[in-house]
Amino acid sequence: HMHGDHVFGLVPLILEIQVAAKLHLDATRGRTKRPSDGPPTLEIYGPPGLYNYINMGIALTCSKINYLNVEVIELVGGRNERGPKAQGGKRNIFLAHYPEIEMPRVRRSYLQRNEDQVWI
Repeated sequence: HMHGDHVFGLVPLILEIQVAAKLHLDATRGRTKRPSDGPPTLEIYGPPGLYNYINMGIALTCSKINYLNVEVIELVGGRNERGPKAQGGKRNIFLAHYPEIEMPRVRRSYLQRNEDQVWI
């Protein structure tokens, strides 16, 4: 769920991981003969709306993601929402009431609960 005690530190943590990725990239530059595989990817799993929350936090702090790919996997099919395309029912407010903000290097995908009611 999207309570502040779970998400307020997420954007600063992403930016700190990016700093570590850049330092690693700078430290290993020129030491390898194989082509770079590109920046590392950080996977973040959470409820619908997490992608918008992260992008909004990055935008409002005038930050940039340059040395890290961020993949936000939103878990859909929970008891308080019916997924991003469902009609009616109780839904996460971040699905309908906030603008979509896209950021370079930040992607979103969805993971639907299976028939056993778990996300795999």
